[in-house]
Amino acid sequence: MSNKTDAKKKAFLVSHTHWDRAWYLTFNEFRVRLVRMIDRIIELLESNSSYNCFVLDGQVVLIEDYLEIKPEKESHIRALIQQGRLVIGPWYVLPDLFLVSGESIIRNLQIGLEMSNDFGNGLKVGYVPDPFGHPGQLPQILQGLDIDNFIFMRGMPESINQLGTLHFNCWHQMELRLEPIILRKDILTLLPLVTPILLGAMICKNPLLNWQKNKWKKHSKNYLN
Repeated sequence: MSNKTDAKKKAFLVSHTHWDRAWYLTFNEFRVRLVRMIDRIIELLESNSSYNCFVLDGQVVLIEDYLEIKPEKESHIRALIQQGRLVIGPWYVLPDLFLVSGESIIRNLQIGLEMSNDFGNGLKVGYVPDPFGHPGQLPQILQGLDIDNFIFMRGMPESINQLGTLHFNCWHQMELRLEPIILRKDILTLLPLVTPILLGAMICKNPLLNWQKNKWKKHSKNYLN
């Protein structure tokens, strides 16, 4: 027998839901379930102080859909969000990163962050566990809006899987020369999306990824207003 003892590992369990607004049922059929679910979450969080938090799948639209049915619950929702116990954002709706344009990915994230701020708190995590792959420019999009990390579930290449870890800090991307991106209501920006290459729960510290950050911030409010 080996005298070697296995190193202890720490696991984190995060209470959350994955939510499709419409899929195998219609939007309204799913919303019936959504209202029931959030009612139960509010009751649970308000009655049990030891239940730390619940994550609403990286989206804000769930709250919007819920409050259209139960506007009288807004004060409860806002209080839990501001306490960090009901976690929304950063996206407006969880994106499909293959079927939409680069422009819509940016707008989706902008609007989600803005709405999260309006509610008083939000997730500052590149939360994209559902898509089946990710564009090479996703680090630039996230860094442009001050998000320096990335959580995923699908699409990791075997070369990374062999590392035996889901945390690494070497997000390589296609090197492209892009003109400055200025976000305006009347002009669609040009954002090439290239073949997905390296995916993971990554810390995007590469200085190349900081390009145009200030201009993105400066013009995002003009668009959202």
